[in-house]
Amino acid sequence: MTTNADRAVLLVDDDKNLLSGLVRALHEQPFRIFIAQNGADAVWLLKTREIDVIVADERMPGLSGSELLAWVTENCPEVMRIVLTGHAEMETAIRAINETDVYRFFTKPCNEARLAVAIHKAIEEKDSRENSRQTLESSRRQLLDMERRSQDFEFQTRIVSRDLERPLERILDCCRRLEEQSGERLDRQSRELLSEARRAAAESRLLAARLQNISFHKELPAAL
Repeated sequence: MTTNADRAVLLVDDDKNLLSGLVRALHEQPFRIFIAQNGADAVWLLKTREIDVIVADERMPGLSGSELLAWVTENCPEVMRIVLTGHAEMETAIRAINETDVYRFFTKPCNEARLAVAIHKAIEEKDSRENSRQTLESSRRQLLDMERRSQDFEFQTRIVSRDLERPLERILDCCRRLEEQSGERLDRQSRELLSEARRAAAESRLLAARLQNISFHKELPAAL
């Protein structure tokens, strides 16, 4: 079972002092912390580590926070995204939220306690999304398995119903020949039994034909 102690949070900011302050504020939290001072280093960490949450500053040299989070959205969509922004970059932050599915954003200087809470909630949201994905995938596999079993059953039904046609036809033919050859020599009880055998065989043929017809019509939509 995965716990918060197994979780990893990536902090990205080109300001060493701010980055150090965030690390100190979060060092007692039950998750591992990785740091990067630019987008390129952050991308490398995302490629080589299992990161659960990324907290990225918007204004950085090279890749901006928005550009970095856009890369994360495309390449690591399961990573939860939090952006730090100054008041002057609010419009950019809002665009990042709309375009890169940012979970939360904070204006700098941010409240470290609130950031810690947001990270915990982001991890919970990530778990919830993963559980939902697994549930949907499990349901999809079950539906595919049920469909396969249904197709196998229909295939076997068609085979059995076709195989029944010949022996039932022989039974009917034997009944007819016996009745013709015996003629008046058959007593009443024998005639009734013979007639009952013919009706049972005829009904069985009809049921076999219906089974084939049902299977055929079930396959029509797929065939079309």
